[in-house]
Amino acid sequence: MAFSPDGQRLASASGEYGKPGEVKVWDATSGQETLTLTGHTDMVNGVAFSPDGQWLTSASADKTVKVWDATSGQETLSFRGFWIVAFSPDGKRIVTTGYDGTARIWDAATGRSMIEPLRHGALVMAAEFSPDQRWLATVAEGNSVRVWDLESGHALAPPIPLHADPHYIAFLGAEGPLLTVSDTLKFQLWELAGGRPLNPTGLNFVPRPGNSIVPTAELKEDWLGCLPVDHRPWEELERLAVLLSGHRVQGEGGLVPVDVARLREAWSRR
Repeated sequence: MAFSPDGQRLASASGEYGKPGEVKVWDATSGQETLTLTGHTDMVNGVAFSPDGQWLTSASADKTVKVWDATSGQETLSFRGFWIVAFSPDGKRIVTTGYDGTARIWDAATGRSMIEPLRHGALVMAAEFSPDQRWLATVAEGNSVRVWDLESGHALAPPIPLHADPHYIAFLGAEGPLLTVSDTLKFQLWELAGGRPLNPTGLNFVPRPGNSIVPTAELKEDWLGCLPVDHRPWEELERLAVLLSGHRVQGEGGLVPVDVARLREAWSRR
């Protein structure tokens, strides 16, 4: 699923392997279906809105990526792609990932491949552009993260090993660091160039009453150590933990990513 940038629409992907899949667009306030997009011949794996909300892209098990007019539902472009799909911050590039262990960058207007495939080496499950679009982070099956230079197509460092499936990744600035949050809610920051952990032991977050996620009490000093120039009161840092962990609590306690802009703002104020 993906929300439009203004939060007014929600796109959902559906289907079963071997059967045609659909993309549906919903009014996020009323819950009314506004569009049904058909054309994929197999299950739809991922959807994403362009940053301006004008376009919607979908990736399918039929090995195609389609770009749609998000208002009319008209298909405007189709090209080869696989698994996860996302737009660059300026909306001019699309990244797709696939079972072949690669991430591929495409021109969003023409569907032309822009660089050689980025070969992570295992099924790439997620990809994230840096704010200035110089770098791309990929997450692969087997719990590894790589950061790529999108001009040269080369990896900046060896794969970053994680100890659990990554739930969320984000660049906290144009030059880093890279934030990873695992399914076990372990929060770590990584240097881009060398892949060195900035907080080697990581920091664990646990849910607690009151719809918040905070560091465990015994990790208080580790948390403060991650923000050595931040002298705000512990209570304020505690409230920011939900931002810096990349999660917020929704509904019955499901964990979902927060707005990346808020993540970066929190980091810039450290």
